[in-house]
Amino acid sequence: MPSIFASYFTKNTSVHHYNTREKYSLHLDNPHIDFGKCLVKFKGSRLWNNLSDSVKILNSIPAFKNSLKIIY
Repeated sequence: MPSIFASYFTKNTSVHHYNTREKYSLHLDNPHIDFGKCLVKFKGSRLWNNLSDSVKILNSIPAFKNSLKIIY
């Protein structure tokens, strides 16, 4: 993730410290209005959360890109 977005998204591990299935996912804030669902913070988190855990834990950008090409 680019460093500019590092503080923009909240990981589930920083919200709670339980070892859950969603530990690699991003925390979804509950938008109070429909406009909030259009923001990068909400849409980006939803897109990331829809990826499989095997893709989320990849450490290199080329490996991440290759896995996305295989999936999509």
